[in-house]
Amino acid sequence: MPESTPLEAVPLDDISTRPVDNEDVLEVGSIPDISTRPALPEEYEESILLDDTIHEIPGIGDELKASYKIIEGAARRGNKLLVDSFGYTYNQKTTGNKNPTGKVTWCCSVRNKMLTCPATVLQNGSIFTGGSHHHVHQPQQGAAF
Repeated sequence: MPESTPLEAVPLDDISTRPVDNEDVLEVGSIPDISTRPALPEEYEESILLDDTIHEIPGIGDELKASYKIIEGAARRGNKLLVDSFGYTYNQKTTGNKNPTGKVTWCCSVRNKMLTCPATVLQNGSIFTGGSHHHVHQPQQGAAF
């Protein structure tokens, strides 16, 4: 087995007198000469795509669009119940006065002592829009239409 040589500790004040190998010295501001770089063969050159348009893939993203159905008399006390295609159900928010604009707010039907889901759906005529809050629970089994 070859014998190794021990390393010597160099004091910090003697660092300028330490022997330096020429291979370790780099000149500040030196730029490597790339003019001598060999040319790449054409098979490695980057090809330009003629058609760089992105086409929509049918079916991708469709699962994120919800559809809604109002079921008359399905909620407690015979009220309307809104069901979406994910399996969440909503109760119609009561309004004290008649709403002349026709806008309806639907609140998630999961509201009890343990959990109150903040999710809502806004209805304007036949257009349904999800509210800014998301569901904090899993969808109900068998609620999807």
